[in-house]
Amino acid sequence: MKKFITILLLIQVSLMYGQETYKEVKSLTKSISYEAGEVIDISGERTFINIQVADQPDVSAEVEIIARYKEQNQAQDDLEKIQVVFEKRGNTIYFSNAIQIQDIADKPKSNIKTILNLKIPKYASVDIKNAFGDITIKGRIDKVNLESQFCTIEFTDYIGKLTMESKYDECKIINSKGSFNIDSDKSDLSLDKVSGKVKADANFGKLDIIYGDNPITYDIKSEYTPTSIYLSPRLDIFHDYTCKKCQLITEYCDENVSREASGKVNKLTIGSPSNSVSTIVAQSEDINIISINTQANNK
Repeated sequence: MKKFITILLLIQVSLMYGQETYKEVKSLTKSISYEAGEVIDISGERTFINIQVADQPDVSAEVEIIARYKEQNQAQDDLEKIQVVFEKRGNTIYFSNAIQIQDIADKPKSNIKTILNLKIPKYASVDIKNAFGDITIKGRIDKVNLESQFCTIEFTDYIGKLTMESKYDECKIINSKGSFNIDSDKSDLSLDKVSGKVKADANFGKLDIIYGDNPITYDIKSEYTPTSIYLSPRLDIFHDYTCKKCQLITEYCDENVSREASGKVNKLTIGSPSNSVSTIVAQSEDINIISINTQANNK
């Protein structure tokens, strides 16, 4: 389903770009002072968001709005219909790129996107709502609350608390640690060397997990979500996997591997009880456990 939707969107974009001739751009650069306890609130659509943590006391934004259309006058007019707001309201620093029109007949005909490059202080709090765009975040942030649809999302070297509701997304979290609460619906989710506490509900997508060396507590439930798990030999984590109406597929070698089956329920445990625990319960789609060494040798 995810691949079909992605292909359909690419076809639509290709058709639009095949007719486009003119590109109109307007930009904004602005900084706002930040105080401890304030929240950065981002509300976007067709917005490509890049957030980086910097050693600075303010929030600085570089914004570029792009309109493309086959008629230059129409692209210029549509560009002016996008109202960018970047201002402080009480204890909130607020960004939005809303469409301002008087009548539905005046809605933009151009293909419009907004690029937001944001630099924020360490330990800030960020709320994000975005659809049809990209989100990349890197650095130490106190907490991020994220709601997204049809986005490509990447957290790299992130440290902090994350609460995420994801729909029709592709999300990668890489070399990150903290507390993660993820609700993934019709999205592909990749956890690559993520440490700390992870609680996730993954439904109707794909789930990939690559374990790192740091302590973890994973509590993951999935439904109609094929899962691939990549393990190194002798990894000091207690794994407890349960498949309901699905199969556990593995050639992983370890002296502490235990299997049991009861009716349509299959269970597998790897390792001995320890401070690091990974619990995964899957409904309807298989869990495939892959040895990283074996995978490397097969390439």
